[in-house]
Amino acid sequence: MMLSVLLSVLAAVGALVLVVLVVPFQLRADAQAEGAAISGELRLRWGFGLVGVRLSSRRPSGLTVCGLRVAGLPARDRQKKKEKKRARDEPSRRGALWALAHRRGIERVAGRMLGALGLRLEVWGRLGLGDPTDTALVTLIAGELGRLPGVTLDITWDYLDELVELDVRGQARLWPLELGGVALALLVGDRDVRALLRAPA
Repeated sequence: MMLSVLLSVLAAVGALVLVVLVVPFQLRADAQAEGAAISGELRLRWGFGLVGVRLSSRRPSGLTVCGLRVAGLPARDRQKKKEKKRARDEPSRRGALWALAHRRGIERVAGRMLGALGLRLEVWGRLGLGDPTDTALVTLIAGELGRLPGVTLDITWDYLDELVELDVRGQARLWPLELGGVALALLVGDRDVRALLRAPA
C-alpha cells in the first residue's frame, strides 16, 4: 500500500516536472526611462497565459490566472532594497572594458541564448552619460549588442550632457528543455565559451 502511494506521488511529481519543462514561459516588457524615473510593465506567463506574474507601475502588480489578477505580491523590505542598491553601486570588476575584451565569447553565448529565447528587443531614444569617454565606450558596446539576432537599437548619443530618455519594448518565450540543451551544448562544445568562463575578473 505504502509503495503504491509512493509510486503515485513520484509519478505525479515526474509528470509535473515534465509539464514545466515542455510548456513555454512567455515574457513581455514595456518600459520608459526619463532621468532617474522608470515606469513600465513586465509580464511573465506560463501555460499560454494560464498563470503568470505581473509587475507594473501603471496598474496593480500580482499573480494572474487567465489574465486576471488573483493575488498581490509580498511587500519588499525597504532595508533589503537599500542594501541591494548599495551592492549595485559598488564598482564591478567585470565592467565595460572586460566585456569588450571578451566580446567574442559573450557574443557566442548571447547569440545562441537569444536565438533559443526568440527574443525581440527594441530600444530607442536619447542617451548621454555626461562624460564623452564613458559615452563612447557605451556606444561601442551598444554596437555589439545591435548585431545580436532580434535586437534593434535606435539611440541618439549625447556626448556632452547627462541624458536618459529611452523607450524599451521586448518579448521572449522560454522553453526550459530547449534552453537547457543549448546551455549544455555551449559548455561542452564551444571553446570560446569555456575560455570566457575561465577568464579572470
